[in-house]
Amino acid sequence: MTTTTTPMLKQQPVRTSTVIAVAVALLISAACGTSTDDEPVAIDDSPAPTTTPAPTTSDAPTTTAVPTTAPAVERSTIAIEQTLLVDRVERRYHVGLPEDPVGAPVVIVLHQNSSSADATLGLDGVGSPHALWLELVDDLGIVVVGAVGVGGAWNDCRADADTNSDADDVAYLEAMVDELVEQHGVADDQVFLTGTSNGGHMAIRMAEERPDRIAGFAAIAAANAQSSECVSAGEAVPALFMNGTADSIMPFAGGAMFSGSLVESAEGSVADWAERFGLSEPTTNVLADVDPADGSTITTTSYASDGTVIATLYAVEGGGHNEPSRVIEAGGGFFGTQNRDIETVDVVWEFFSDLLA
Repeated sequence: MTTTTTPMLKQQPVRTSTVIAVAVALLISAACGTSTDDEPVAIDDSPAPTTTPAPTTSDAPTTTAVPTTAPAVERSTIAIEQTLLVDRVERRYHVGLPEDPVGAPVVIVLHQNSSSADATLGLDGVGSPHALWLELVDDLGIVVVGAVGVGGAWNDCRADADTNSDADDVAYLEAMVDELVEQHGVADDQVFLTGTSNGGHMAIRMAEERPDRIAGFAAIAAANAQSSECVSAGEAVPALFMNGTADSIMPFAGGAMFSGSLVESAEGSVADWAERFGLSEPTTNVLADVDPADGSTITTTSYASDGTVIATLYAVEGGGHNEPSRVIEAGGGFFGTQNRDIETVDVVWEFFSDLLA
C-alpha cells in the first residue's frame, strides 16, 4: 500500500445566491396562480394518504434542521413534482435541467430515511450539503434529479432493515431514467447515483442489481449489507464510499446500525467493489486539514486502473453521520462531528467526471 499526502483536493467555485430564494419564488408563483403547463409547480412531496409511513425507529433520530446557505441555480429549470407510474403506483421526482440537456450526464440524488427530495436539495429552506448539486446544473451542464422514496424511505439491500420501504425502487429508478432519456435526450450511459444513509444503501442496490443502467455510485454513510436480499449481478461498477469513523448510526467498522440492521465495514465494502475490477492494491492519501477546528481529518483509500480511480473510500476521521461541507452545516448532536475540509458534492462529481474522461 502506498501512502501520500496532498495539500488540497480540487474544489469547484461556490456562488453566493441561496436555495431559499428558489424555494420562495416557486411557492409565491404557485400561490399567485401564475404557473402554466410549461412552468414548474411546487407540490408537497410528503407521502400520499394511501402510503404507509416509514416506521418511527428510522436509521437515525429526528433532529432540528439547520437553515442553509447553499448556492442556488438561477438559470436552470427546476421542474418540481414530476410523476410517473410504476406498477400502477404514482411515483414522483424533481429534476434540474440545464439549457441543453441532450446528451448530458445525470446525477440522481437519493434522500435519507424519513427525509425528502425537497429537504435534500435544499428546496424547503433547510440545510443539506446535497443542495449544492443544483449549482452544477448550469455550471457544468448536467442533469440533477431528486428522487422521492415511498414513505420517505428506500427499499435497499438490507434484508434486516425494518425501516425500509417495500416499494420496487429499482423499477422506479429505471423508469425515471427511461423517461429522462425519452423526454430530454439525456445520456443513458452516463447515469450516476449518490445518496446518504438509506439513500446510499439504495445506490448500492442499483449497482448490485442493475449495473448496466448506472456508470457509478457514491454511497455516503452507507456500506454493503451483511444480510442482503439483493440478487447481485456480480458486475463491476465504480464506487465511492464516504464514512465517518465516529458514526454512531452507521458503524465504520461494520456491525449493527442504529436501526439494528447489519452492515459490512466501510473498508471491506470498497475493497469488495474494487475486487470486481481485479484491483487489490490501494493507495492511501491524507488530505489537507483545511479546518483544524472541525476536529476531523480525511484519509482516502483508492484503487485505480490506468490512472483512473475506480473505487475509493473517504475515511472521515472523527466524522459522524453526515456529509462533509465547507459551507452547509449538517452535523451536531447525535449525528456527530461534521468535517469541513472538503465539499462532498465537489469530490463526488470529480470522481464521476473522471470516469467520463
